[in-house]
Amino acid sequence: IIVYDRVRETLHQRPELNIKQAVNLSINETLGRTIMTSLSTFLSVVALWLFGGKALEDFAFTLMIGLIVGAYSSIFIASAFVVYLTEYNQRKEKHLKA
Repeated sequence: IIVYDRVRETLHQRPELNIKQAVNLSINETLGRTIMTSLSTFLSVVALWLFGGKALEDFAFTLMIGLIVGAYSSIFIASAFVVYLTEYNQRKEKHLKA
């Protein structure tokens, strides 16, 4: 959600950029914050996994996997998906006009 919102803001602030440039700039702006947030949350969950006992072990492990997958997908998959959909819609509109 943060990457999508930042792309939207970047496109409104700098309309001369194409979608690839806007996504690249947006990822660069949010990358540090995303990594630091994910890392600090991950460390907290690791402590919960190590010291939470048997009752919380499976839950904490699931949270660790979710943090890794969530950080990866928000940075790499979501941004590529936005670029693909935007370019697809532009090609479709161009084809319909022709």
